[in-house]
Amino acid sequence: MRYRINLICYSPVLIFSSLRGNAGTDTENYRDLYQKSIDNFLGFDVDTLVGMDPLFNAFQKLFIFFGFDFQIFALGQALFCWILFSKGAAKIDRSFPILSVGILPVLTLDACFNGLRYGMSFALASYLIPIAFEKKGYPAHLLRIIPGMFHSSMFLIAFINPLSTLLLLVALATFYFHPNFEYINYYLHHKMEEYAETSRPSWFSGAFPIFQFMVLIALTKFCQLQFKKYQALFWGAIFIMAGALYLSFFTVASLRFMHLSVFLLATAIGLSDVHINKKRAKWIILFLGVINVLNFYRQIIIGFSVGNVFYLPYNFFW
Repeated sequence: MRYRINLICYSPVLIFSSLRGNAGTDTENYRDLYQKSIDNFLGFDVDTLVGMDPLFNAFQKLFIFFGFDFQIFALGQALFCWILFSKGAAKIDRSFPILSVGILPVLTLDACFNGLRYGMSFALASYLIPIAFEKKGYPAHLLRIIPGMFHSSMFLIAFINPLSTLLLLVALATFYFHPNFEYINYYLHHKMEEYAETSRPSWFSGAFPIFQFMVLIALTKFCQLQFKKYQALFWGAIFIMAGALYLSFFTVASLRFMHLSVFLLATAIGLSDVHINKKRAKWIILFLGVINVLNFYRQIIIGFSVGNVFYLPYNFFW
């Protein structure tokens, strides 16, 4: 039932994405990369491959194989996020609708209009995290690693568990030193350069995810939440935010980790046990959702064009 409600509520995002045109700050970059992938479909082009994560690249190649253009690919990406976010929120929101009301109204838009790779990784993580923390053994550790193959920042989920960390490091080391995996070497070097950006985020860009995080922390105290088997997820979000705050003095890439920590904390809250103030907590979640939408609207109002790319979701031409 929750899954169907989520599908209905977030269907406008799917419709907007199908009419996206050049909407989204990264749309032109992804369109150019898609064209490069078409031109080098069977070849090894470093400039094309290193800018993408493995599963995102494979997802893109699938659409190219069937002869689809970028617009159809963008619709497929939006379908992927729409279905998995709806399904994931239905699984996670056991206590109250923290993900579907507090986080997803903006995250789904951002995932489909702006960061396509991290949008897919977040969508897949929302579906796999509840399964991964309920299962035991190697399948659970594998499920923690898969979302990071759409966007590397999501690999941090694996580091929450020692065995998942070990499996990930062994796999990376094997690929890195193996002579037949040249692409992995290029990919890892590219990621190290990407996360070494020297520009710092603006004050407001960094302050808003911190505000979201503090509201969620206040919610855990207000409702006296019991995380039980999701303790690792809760503390993982805390440590990621702490690391992101330190990185914010050096690189704009810290924003990715801040948003990840907010997402993981919201996931832990949704999966937790609520004992008191459940009704009042719903008002806090609604407040958080409204503030998120208003901030997103603020970004649209002060947005500007770069070339022919507009961060205006109502600017269609398809």
